[in-house]
Amino acid sequence: MTNTALLKYIINSHNETMKELAPILGVTLATLYNKVNQKDGRCFTQDEIEMIAYRYHLTPEDVFNVFFTRDPNEPFMGKNGKPIDHFEPPKY
Repeated sequence: MTNTALLKYIINSHNETMKELAPILGVTLATLYNKVNQKDGRCFTQDEIEMIAYRYHLTPEDVFNVFFTRDPNEPFMGKNGKPIDHFEPPKY
């Protein structure tokens, strides 16, 4: 559920690129792009989130807004990586 636009803004506002961030996280540039854009079900690990938060001096609220809320312009994505048109919460 990464807010892609906000994460890219934070990286750019620190005069860095994803090409520079990838080796710091220990991933390839392609993997980082997939995680940022949530392709093929890729998402950030807790360690990666912590490294990004430390590197860019993110507050807990920033971390929540980047990694645990989605860009309102992006569709909900299913586990298969395809957009879903509606969300039904589980029934208990």
